[in-house]
Amino acid sequence: PQGSAVLAGPAAPGAAPPFAGWAPPPRAKAPAAEPPQPFEPWPQVVAILETRDRQLYSHLKKSRAVYDGRRVLIEGGPTFRDFIRKNRESQEILKQIIQEVTGVRCGIGPYVAKTGTDGAVHTVEDTLRELAAQGVDVVYNDK
Repeated sequence: PQGSAVLAGPAAPGAAPPFAGWAPPPRAKAPAAEPPQPFEPWPQVVAILETRDRQLYSHLKKSRAVYDGRRVLIEGGPTFRDFIRKNRESQEILKQIIQEVTGVRCGIGPYVAKTGTDGAVHTVEDTLRELAAQGVDVVYNDK
């Protein structure tokens, strides 16, 4: 299966990325109504990262990532979030590796899975939808 290949470096020139068949859903203008979906190519991204940026790899070797319809969101803990906010070079390395693996240039961002009182995952998008349903004006700025 496509998801079982492990890539240790960039693909050979002219070769298709291992997840070339992965295509993001159409770009959303607002957060998707559906919860973010697991980003299947993430293990390959992390494997390549080990050879390119050992410090960033140390933050992400046990991480997971999801795709929200606009960007790859990475659940890497508070130390990772602080590190990646300040380190533009590491942000760019991550974006480049994601593009190498998928063939698609994606933005990145932090992800924190939240659970509600019923134990279900409750995301920021859920909160925004709830506020909008209560009559609060919610404005999305796509930067």
